[in-house]
Amino acid sequence: MSCVDGTTKSTFLMDYGSCMRKAGKIPEAKSILMQVRPCDHEGFEGGPADVTTAAENILGQIALDEGNVREACNYLLSSSNVQRCCHNSTLGLPANLAKMLLKQGQYDCVIKYCRIALSKFAHGENEMKSVLQQAISEKRAYAKR
Repeated sequence: MSCVDGTTKSTFLMDYGSCMRKAGKIPEAKSILMQVRPCDHEGFEGGPADVTTAAENILGQIALDEGNVREACNYLLSSSNVQRCCHNSTLGLPANLAKMLLKQGQYDCVIKYCRIALSKFAHGENEMKSVLQQAISEKRAYAKR
């Protein structure tokens, strides 16, 4: 990786790990994607930001594919533990993994993720508000059963 400078290494690793996942090389993909956070310095304070969020969302999807819902929830919440940057402060955080976990009945982690995303990142993101409302509604309906 010495040919990749520090400002693009995290993006390179995220893209490479994503490609390895698509190629079905899951152990390699996981190993590569887990290297993103330490290399991501795009946050406003020089720490991990949107590239880390993307990588950890992919890791969460891999965990779901492997049947590990708890690990997927951990990745979802970890992916929100990043600094603001120009991307996530204007576009917010991705909702795909949260939607997948909602289908698995993981209301609490989805609610927590959505609330963090809406309070810390893009306040007006309609998709995230919709996922949050769906999670709250489904949790209430489940509790009434």
